[in-house]
Amino acid sequence: MSYDPKLSWAGVAAALSGPGIGPVLNGGYLYVYDDTGSVPAHADDSVGSCVLLAVIGFGNPAFGTASDGVLTANAMTDEDSALATGTALFGRYVTSGAAVIFQGLCGASASDFVLSTDGEGDPLEITVGMTVACDSAILRMVRE
Repeated sequence: MSYDPKLSWAGVAAALSGPGIGPVLNGGYLYVYDDTGSVPAHADDSVGSCVLLAVIGFGNPAFGTASDGVLTANAMTDEDSALATGTALFGRYVTSGAAVIFQGLCGASASDFVLSTDGEGDPLEITVGMTVACDSAILRMVRE
């Protein structure tokens, strides 16, 4: 027996929004980790030596409706006081019950999570106590 599953755009939209991933993250969080280790190979893997820099809150609803395989977060609640100092590398979407749903990369633009801070210069350079915001957060699924 063999398998070759393929989702349509309607299937991708249903997986992301509707009863899918989007509503599971209502009231959840974006955890932002530093680069003291490497990005885990899978979202279920341990973060290893990476340090949690900030926790940014999702609203309720966390996301709008998926379009062309992209689910974009609604306005998020800033981290008012960064937990640690470091360079942001990756983040994880975590439910209010602490289940990891998605892992992606942080960046200043064109990334899964686009961050900004109240500091000057590189928005990925986070200092303990500073405000950290997520200007854009997406979850992307591809159709094959």
